[in-house]
Amino acid sequence: MFTDDTLAFNRARWTVENGCHYIVDWNWGEDRCTIRTGHVPENITALRRFATGSIKSKSRDTVAATIQRLARHVRLVFDYLPMTDNSRLRPRSLQARAG
Repeated sequence: MFTDDTLAFNRARWTVENGCHYIVDWNWGEDRCTIRTGHVPENITALRRFATGSIKSKSRDTVAATIQRLARHVRLVFDYLPMTDNSRLRPRSLQARAG
């Protein structure tokens, strides 16, 4: 009924899906989340996936280890995503005036 190529394609799709879902569920507890109304579930999933992608792109450590480190040191979250003046690189001319 199905060819081997079709079955291989289907298995590959689920491998990717399970891998993405596993990371989000394991690190963020998505399956235990009780948010169910409106657009909030989609929005919170998008934020979780954005955070996971940011961590993967910037950290050499695992996603779980980075989340634990950021939870212990909340200030690092702001430094991790350049959100404050202290975490942004300044031109040398401004560094000389400030210091």
